[in-house]
Amino acid sequence: MNLKQKEFALAYLKEKNATRAYTAVYGASSDKNASSAAARLLRRSDVRAFLAEQEAVITAAVQADVQYSRRDSFQYLCRVQEHAFDVTPKPDFTAILKAEELKGKLIGLYDKDRGDDMPAATAVEVVIRS
Repeated sequence: MNLKQKEFALAYLKEKNATRAYTAVYGASSDKNASSAAARLLRRSDVRAFLAEQEAVITAAVQADVQYSRRDSFQYLCRVQEHAFDVTPKPDFTAILKAEELKGKLIGLYDKDRGDDMPAATAVEVVIRS
């Protein structure tokens, strides 16, 4: 795989349009020429392997970012819930319940496709400290 083919593959990953990616890297006299040349490049096994490798890297990075964001958000909501008890003499039950609801959403508690037989409303016990 040469440098231009690699540039085409990277442009294709960005554009998700083979004709535009080909035109951006190689230039073309017409869309028809660009389309057929791009299709030939996408049939090459080395180009397909490179695309699959790059898509796997991108997918792993996105999944790691989502997992980090969910974990970070969950920890933040736990801290909000803890401070709701400490800020005032009377606990802020609205903030506590809202934090609990958002934590449930983060972990998929309200997902209809959970696959268990337990209704979502009974899946978590909310403990309110006084």
